[in-house]
Amino acid sequence: IFSVSVLTFGFHLHFPAFLCEACCGELVHGTCVGAVGPEMFPAPKRDDVAYLERSKVPQLFDKLICELLRSKPADPVQFLKDAVGRELEEPLVAKSGSKASVTASELCDVGVYGLSPLGRNLALNMAEHGFRVAVCNRTVARVDEAVDRARKEGNLPVVGIKDPAAFVQAISRPRRVIVLVKAGQPVDDIILLLSRYLEPGDVVVDGSKDWFQNSILRAQELETQGLLYLGLAISGGEKGVRRAPSLMSGGSPGAYPAMEEILTKCAAQVDGAPCSFDTSQAGCANYLSMVCNGLEHAEMQLLAEAYDILKNIGGLTNSELAEAFADWSQGELSSFLVEATAPLFLVADDLGTGAALVDMIVDQAGIQPYPTP
Repeated sequence: IFSVSVLTFGFHLHFPAFLCEACCGELVHGTCVGAVGPEMFPAPKRDDVAYLERSKVPQLFDKLICELLRSKPADPVQFLKDAVGRELEEPLVAKSGSKASVTASELCDVGVYGLSPLGRNLALNMAEHGFRVAVCNRTVARVDEAVDRARKEGNLPVVGIKDPAAFVQAISRPRRVIVLVKAGQPVDDIILLLSRYLEPGDVVVDGSKDWFQNSILRAQELETQGLLYLGLAISGGEKGVRRAPSLMSGGSPGAYPAMEEILTKCAAQVDGAPCSFDTSQAGCANYLSMVCNGLEHAEMQLLAEAYDILKNIGGLTNSELAEAFADWSQGELSSFLVEATAPLFLVADDLGTGAALVDMIVDQAGIQPYPTP
């Protein structure tokens, strides 16, 4: 008796070789079971093992092996494939906390994996613009939270799915899957997980704002599998993405056209035009986002130094500072940050101190970590 590895629906199934005695002549991994030894059946890759350990697949396999032993089919390999297929036809779908199946007529237009406030709000934005959105998350409680939020905001078409395979199957082809998880290795882990179920021509949208060279590498890797990659840089924060984000993208040829309608409708609109721009190359969107963040932080530093000079050297009161910044926002120094800063000097401390809020802020700054090479 030796262990056999059968590639079925993208994962490895192991069972004793004696179960295959009846299928001599059938092809498993392209090789006749009855004519080879264990060296012909490679062990699963490390990432396959990791996936099996954190999924419900081992329990499913135990169930299938018991069914196989009871029924003793003439064709065990086909029996297992059919049985796995039946299991995967019934995905876990959360509709206000219930279990249901997604039929062909209910397939979603796009999927979002990763339901931090940013991912959840992007899903709600797309749903509000008429797109049916499938959502999934490693922590399944967030799936129910997103579905409940969609219901409270007007029964928006958000379908919560708690199983990665079912999540992919619930999206119409060519599938468009947006991954919004923490930058770095988590992005690669989720892309690896989802790519098991994706098919050539499907689009993976990476919204992690990762280091731009990582975007290039991911595009190259996915293209070898026939998948399209689109890096998506989202500006506006978790609140801005709900109503009016700025969206820059870039990736594989054909990836942006597949997402263009969604991105242009969900982006902020200025003078009748969407704040959505495609750079046509993987990595460019995240590179431009890095440059934009650098400019934004430089302007914030300039505003802080102007405040310090006018307040501590010029002796201006808070009312005079508000007036000065308001004047600047009307002239050649006009910008969103200058305009937003002007009224802040007049905000009172809400703890009842009687002082202005700006005077109560601790003179200490932290650093928001950004991806580095």
